[in-house]
Amino acid sequence: MTDKERRAHDLAIAFVNSYLSSLPVDRRIDEFSEATSVPRKSVPNAIDIYLAVYDQALKRM
Repeated sequence: MTDKERRAHDLAIAFVNSYLSSLPVDRRIDEFSEATSVPRKSVPNAIDIYLAVYDQALKRM
C-alpha cells in the first residue's frame, strides 16, 4: 500500500468509525449483517461509505 493509499484508507476508516459510533446498537448490528450478506440492499451501508470516501480521497490527494 502506498502512502497515498494509506492516508485515503485512514480517512475512510475515520469516516466509518464516526458514522458507526453515531448509530444505536441495533442499527450497528444491522450494518454488520448487511455488509456481510450476499444480496445488497439499495440503502448505503458502512462498506459503501468506506469505498466512496476512499475513492474520493485517492482522487483528491
